[in-house]
Amino acid sequence: MTDWIEKTHRIIETALSKAKRPAVLCSYGKDSIVLLDLLRQHVNLDRLRVIHVDTTFEFPQLYAYKKSIIKEFGIGSGDLTVTNTAALNSGMNYENTPVFEVTAALKTEPLKQVIRDEAIDFLFTGIRRDEEGSRAKERYFSYRDAQGVYEPSDNNPEFHPFEGVNISSPEKGHYRVNTLLDWTELDIWQYTLEHKLPLCPLYLAVDGKRYRSLGCMPVTTPVDSGADTIEKIIDEVAVTLVPERASRARQDEAVPHCMEMLRRNGFC
Repeated sequence: MTDWIEKTHRIIETALSKAKRPAVLCSYGKDSIVLLDLLRQHVNLDRLRVIHVDTTFEFPQLYAYKKSIIKEFGIGSGDLTVTNTAALNSGMNYENTPVFEVTAALKTEPLKQVIRDEAIDFLFTGIRRDEEGSRAKERYFSYRDAQGVYEPSDNNPEFHPFEGVNISSPEKGHYRVNTLLDWTELDIWQYTLEHKLPLCPLYLAVDGKRYRSLGCMPVTTPVDSGADTIEKIIDEVAVTLVPERASRARQDEAVPHCMEMLRRNGFC
């Protein structure tokens, strides 16, 4: 694990050295907390824009946890919570609108808008290749155009394609810095344990159920589990054959090639 942690730090250093307006996308899930911990070893987090795209349909426990993380990690004025209030005021929700449309409106659109408004050129993310197919195609530095659109063919090979040596702040659009791309779910939990990172309680089993991936409440289901400590989660993840995001299939499989289409249009 040490080798790719060192690579992760090199990627962070490279991005920060080239960025004019860096930011980090933070869901306050387990991957985001690892990302924040890595970033705060390089920069005070209140000097970044820590973007949380809030659909308002997230778990109450997550909102409480977010408050504690903002304080503990010294995010302070760096906190930037964005919401598509126009869509919500129209009455849009998961019961009256197809899941694909809700995801695009409440997650993708406010993210693209805040990137434009804040003139962000490098956006740190916590996505991982092992999560699902469309993310497996990503690079550490992944370009989005001025409209937030992602075309895998735009990320052409270069002499140092993975660590961003030949990349600079773009005149238009931005780079997603996919800092944790090589990490696995197991790596995330081992790092969390080793560094004693604070954990959202939804990940721990209660009455035989826990969450492996946190999304909006209407489209996220718990898994059967007795893992009520991080050590037990690690043991469970090490042997499971069930995909991590299987509990979010209602979102990820809302339409054919759902995540591929969402991500090409600016989803993370």
